[in-house]
Amino acid sequence: MKRIVCLLVCLVMLCSFAFAEEAVITEVSPEVLIDEYEGGAIPYEMRICKLAPNKKSMTYIEYPYFSDYSNNRNTSMRISILNEMVFDRVIYLAAQVYLNYGYEKPIDISYKCNITLNNGKLVSLVFWGDLNSHEQYEPVRSNERHDRHISAITVNLSTMREERFVDMYNVNDERFEQTVYNAAHLPINPEMVYVLDSMTFDEQMSFLHDDFESPMSMIMSGYLLPEGVVIILSESHAGGDYFLAQVEHEHMMPFWRLDIDLLIE
Repeated sequence: MKRIVCLLVCLVMLCSFAFAEEAVITEVSPEVLIDEYEGGAIPYEMRICKLAPNKKSMTYIEYPYFSDYSNNRNTSMRISILNEMVFDRVIYLAAQVYLNYGYEKPIDISYKCNITLNNGKLVSLVFWGDLNSHEQYEPVRSNERHDRHISAITVNLSTMREERFVDMYNVNDERFEQTVYNAAHLPINPEMVYVLDSMTFDEQMSFLHDDFESPMSMIMSGYLLPEGVVIILSESHAGGDYFLAQVEHEHMMPFWRLDIDLLIE
């Protein structure tokens, strides 16, 4: 049902864009390019999807396009499906914003993308970026609205299905919450880290731990790294739009629900 809704949203999005001045365009970004297999990694190049729903708005979403040099029919089919899943997410990200704010609103969206795990068994990536609206919103005092958004997707290449955070980890284990609270730290990659308004990382984690009946219900999603996982948590009232907590595999393995070999390169 979720996939059907997503596809319907994407169809509406594409139909709306068909009347825009600038249609869907993809272009190669020179920033990242893998030309050959390294440690099982699937070769890819970064592309940019440009969408123009109206004359006053523009959307830029960076995303990977994976290539296959194996000459294996089964591998080629899986990589083709992987590319479809990634691009579905790209369109869905844009569609969500415009469905929420309206197609005629003057909105600019800019998403970057990082492939955080690419070991030939799992592909995990994260989109993050800014939404800027140039229209008056009541009771907002200024005419600029700025939001930070993030979205992650992990694909299991053996089943060709998206693995949600709750598919990968048993969050209902009674030890899970305390383990995350004790072991979590600010992610090493500073580019994706959202700067909290007035709270340090430790203060934010303590706020969740002490003031919410079920802090793990704040989990939005997560993305895998070679050394661990980054959990995306929704904002607290004193924080930003989201914040990130990294936990190494050694602490999270008791809760891992998939085949352990998927994490081994």
